Amino acid sequence: MARSFLNMITPDGRMCRIAELGFFADSPSFDGDGIVFRRGDKYQRIDLDTGMLSIIEPHTAQSHTSPDGQYTVRIEFASALTNGRGYVHLMLRDNKKSTETALTRFMGCAESIGDAPFSSDSKRIVFFGYPEDELGE
Repeated sequence: MARSFLNMITPDGRMCRIAELGFFADSPSFDGDGIVFRRGDKYQRIDLDTGMLSIIEPHTAQSHTSPDGQYTVRIEFASALTNGRGYVHLMLRDNKKSTETALTRFMGCAESIGDAPFSSDSKRIVFFGYPEDELGE
């Protein structure tokens, strides 16, 4: 069984798990008071207030730069990939200070972050991680 861990992290490194899904999902992006993600060839939205899931139409691409322009986020692979997954660092660049730090290390893939990983206030970043024991699935 493939599972996905929907996580949120702040630029100062405080992280929480939002949901554990019983299926493989990727490309999470903030969408108002919810998070949109891809499950196979369909997009779903989880409402952060109610936890309800709904199927939606695909959204348009946005930059990996925070809405306030202060940060840029990217995935950096830290290990070899197996079936497209491996250890990754979620890298945060402070555009004002021209510095870059690793916020967290987790099992992920190129689509662990979506088109709009920052919340509208630039204070939260959403990403998917995956269980190590399901690396080969």
